[in-house]
Amino acid sequence: MRNQARGIWTSLLVILLIVVIMAITDNIYEMGHENYNYSDFVKDMEDGDISYVEVYQNQSAPTGEVSVSFKDEDKQSLKFYVTDVTEVESAMRDAKFVNYYVHDVSTQSWFITIIPYILICVMFFIMMVFMSGQNAAAVNSGNSKLMNFGKASARMSMPTDKKVTFADVAGLKEERRISRR
Repeated sequence: MRNQARGIWTSLLVILLIVVIMAITDNIYEMGHENYNYSDFVKDMEDGDISYVEVYQNQSAPTGEVSVSFKDEDKQSLKFYVTDVTEVESAMRDAKFVNYYVHDVSTQSWFITIIPYILICVMFFIMMVFMSGQNAAAVNSGNSKLMNFGKASARMSMPTDKKVTFADVAGLKEERRISRR
């Protein structure tokens, strides 16, 4: 019972740790980003406040990310996401803005692609080792029913076996202790 409670608390602690790490990384990512969007970009481009633009197209074209650097060095560079990269490119061409670069679509390496499958296999292997370790501990203590689901516990009775009847134990003080074997 104690080991089961310890396992539950450990699982809850791991889940809580994962949630905290996800929240922290999400907050770190959002810390440097202001609420900058396409309409702000067009306005800044018309005003001449932008010095350089980099466009990163995603694999699921035509979406992507636009990184904007400003002429004012006190202002940090900002990023925003767009649903159509070609729309941003045509807006820059229409405004006769030439200081931009469109990056090629980045491709993932094969290793990055198979990492989730490797992690799933490793987690499955760890779970199997953990479960077999628990089963082995239970077998040693004689309390395991996990892998004995197909084994019958019935015994064969032979006519030559010693049988105890009521007449044999009637009147004895110890009649309840005699077992039927």
